[in-house]
Amino acid sequence: MPNKGIFMRLALLATIDNIHTRRWIDFFVQQRDMEVFVLCDLPVQTHPAGATLIHPKMNLLTKVIAFKLFPKPYGNNVFKFLAYRRELRRIQPDIIHGFELLGYGLATVLSGLDVPTVLTPWGNDIFELPHRSRIAHWIVKTSLHRAECITTNMPGLEEHLHQAFGIPYEKVKGFSWGVDTNVFRPDYEKEPAQGEQGLRRRLNIPPDALVVISNRQMQPYWGIEHILRSAGIVLKSSRQINTRFQEVYFVFLRGAGSGSFATQMKTLAQELHIAEHCRFIDKFLTPVEMAEYLRMADIFVSVPQTDLLSISVLEGMACGCIPILADLPAYRTRITDGENGFLVSGNLPEAIADRILYVMEHPELKKQFAEKNLHIIHTYDSWERNAPKMLEIYHSLIQNRRATQQH
Repeated sequence: MPNKGIFMRLALLATIDNIHTRRWIDFFVQQRDMEVFVLCDLPVQTHPAGATLIHPKMNLLTKVIAFKLFPKPYGNNVFKFLAYRRELRRIQPDIIHGFELLGYGLATVLSGLDVPTVLTPWGNDIFELPHRSRIAHWIVKTSLHRAECITTNMPGLEEHLHQAFGIPYEKVKGFSWGVDTNVFRPDYEKEPAQGEQGLRRRLNIPPDALVVISNRQMQPYWGIEHILRSAGIVLKSSRQINTRFQEVYFVFLRGAGSGSFATQMKTLAQELHIAEHCRFIDKFLTPVEMAEYLRMADIFVSVPQTDLLSISVLEGMACGCIPILADLPAYRTRITDGENGFLVSGNLPEAIADRILYVMEHPELKKQFAEKNLHIIHTYDSWERNAPKMLEIYHSLIQNRRATQQH
């Protein structure tokens, strides 16, 4: 399938409704010398502009084996490589890159094509999910060993991959993906921004209220229930402290998360008698909309059990929000507790609530922390500066493979 002017044909295997995957897709399609194919499972909410979207389909026999005979819920993760391999052989890409190991690891590395393969873990696919079953561990370990390169945005991940899965250090290429600072910025000089105030009006949030936002997917893994329960503590205690904020509101973004879990959390908010102070956003936000929500907020909270150097965390920092984060190694690379954010552990609802109440008593912290965090973002975490590093990895792998083939 030679195309004049196309120097690299890229096959991405990923869930496209993940906002970070979409950002990589948008970046790749902007490269004039690349042709981008995205292979993913159904369903999807949106179609990536400029890329060819493909949904590989299993034949009937494979479906029976995967969904009827193989232990649940891993049949699709194991056997879909057959359908993906068929499409990949039709596409004939120069490089194959899979995001998220449990879902797309085997499909990435079992194409049978003599081309480089790259894997990028999301976090829970290497920290949590492999411990759930031997099958999950086998999928992740096999994928990691067969991949030619593993990219990550978490400093030091090569040590974990080496200790947990026996992956050679040199196979892991780590760099911060960064954030688009043209989109994610605090705009202090425009405060109160028209977009922020307009959004507050649409959400029926008073202009003098403190806003706490959860900008992670609506899934149990991301500690959403801890944040919601902390809201109950804050709303009971806020009347007893001296603060300029008249009220507190909590905003929860669903993103590509679970609709059923979102319903559970809405029910919990009713049971805790805090629903009037909670806003659940079901819409899948664009980057511009996400930045608007973050600029509206004073605090953002991210408390998963494990995580990499999350883009969601960097986006919150870039927009001037105060970070309240789980005390995780990846987060410690950017946040020093009490200096430019807060790290919490132990009883998370109480710990989160304690930090929110402290911010309510010390509103000056927002600008102090934001100045420090903006310096960090512009120094280490600029998307414009860091995104081309992925292209460098691709070109290096392709050149090395072609050199090997010639010999």
